[in-house]
Amino acid sequence: MQKMQKLSLDCIVDHSGFYLCLEPHALAKTYKRNKMANTTEGLSQAQKYKLAAKREYFEFVNLKEDDDDDDDDDDDVDDGVVPSCVQKAIDEKFHDSFGKDGNQPKLK
Repeated sequence: MQKMQKLSLDCIVDHSGFYLCLEPHALAKTYKRNKMANTTEGLSQAQKYKLAAKREYFEFVNLKEDDDDDDDDDDDVDDGVVPSCVQKAIDEKFHDSFGKDGNQPKLK
């Protein structure tokens, strides 16, 4: 959040780099890089994208959980709290029918 304060933004979603938190190809890389497939079995593509977007947001603002806790549980991203404007942007972008048209990278 310090980054946001330095830039005098009203909301982090107004930051020029926030779009990466919602960009499907960037999120496919985030999903793969964080090996999220083991923790998302049975979820819809929209739900997987929402988790990847949340993870990308945490990385974007440097709030990603510490890597020195020796816990490789990628479910930790669910425990993080994002600002309501971020959650709204994620929910609007990755609605329930997102990805069903096959035009987005499939998260596996």
